[in-house]
Amino acid sequence: MASIPNLEELFLWKCAVTDTGCQTLAKMTKLRRLHLDETRITGKGFMELRTLKNLKYLSVWHTSVTEVDAAEFSKSVPNCQVNR
Repeated sequence: MASIPNLEELFLWKCAVTDTGCQTLAKMTKLRRLHLDETRITGKGFMELRTLKNLKYLSVWHTSVTEVDAAEFSKSVPNCQVNR
């Protein structure tokens, strides 16, 4: 994925994405929409995504990401709607 630097939307629904994978995703700075529903990410990996300042929508439905994690993320990326 890092070889697609201009990618703006990515769906990884029900994929084996973990916190380690979030480190790779965090380098994809052109992303505007990211769907990580039903993946294995936790709040730790979720916070790695704070570097994605162009995000407008991030879905982490049915993951271990908590409401507290989402609120903290929103402080860093205020223009991003988080769906959890």
